Amino acid sequence: MTTTTTSRDKANASRTPALGKRTGTMLRVPDATHATLKAMAEASGESMSDILATAVEQFRRQRIIDLTNAAYAAMRADPVAWQEELAERRLWDVTLLDGLEDEY
Repeated sequence: MTTTTTSRDKANASRTPALGKRTGTMLRVPDATHATLKAMAEASGESMSDILATAVEQFRRQRIIDLTNAAYAAMRADPVAWQEELAERRLWDVTLLDGLEDEY
């Protein structure tokens, strides 16, 4: 594991950071992950923190999509539940014909 925290860092953590310095929580990652983050940061010019934050957000969004897809698959596997879903969609479809023009 790669760690960049020293006892001095921990002692100074409660102090107000210098202008432009980020604050946050230290996180231990495997050496290979750290090396990948470092290489990506060097190649992109972004900080390792920003790359990691982007990756976590992308993972979070993908997880929501995966869970939603699984829920729809389970509902579709239940014929009664699926017919109820289709009936509800038909009810909502009439709102598309409300006579209002698109508001862009």
